[in-house]
Amino acid sequence: GSVLLNNLAWIDVCRGTVTEQTAEWIEQSVQQRATPGHLHTQACVLAELGRVSAAREAILKAIPIDDHPRPEDWYVFGRIAEAMGEPSAARTYYAKVEKSSDVQQEDGNPDSTSFLARQRMAAMGGKVASAYVGDK
Repeated sequence: GSVLLNNLAWIDVCRGTVTEQTAEWIEQSVQQRATPGHLHTQACVLAELGRVSAAREAILKAIPIDDHPRPEDWYVFGRIAEAMGEPSAARTYYAKVEKSSDVQQEDGNPDSTSFLARQRMAAMGGKVASAYVGDK
């Protein structure tokens, strides 16, 4: 079902192996069940494929109209900024990705957005620890 397709797509995001097949999986998942989590995965997949407008549209749908982006949403904004050639903005967004209380978002978990944000910061030559600088 939709959860399996979402999970398959997220695995590709975490492994850095996003393909057109990944985009098809997450599209099917979102068609079946457009949850904020599935829309987040879709935004990540689209950003990885360089489809920044579609990625932005998906992540904005994932954020309730009366709410603020969740910590994991900032990762998507960072990927979009990178794809648009805006490394400074990307670093700012990655720095907003914070540790989540969710077990799957633990610091060292390679399936977490905090881990992915640290990887992107390191790849961009930023300080890895700065991925945890928040608005605290």
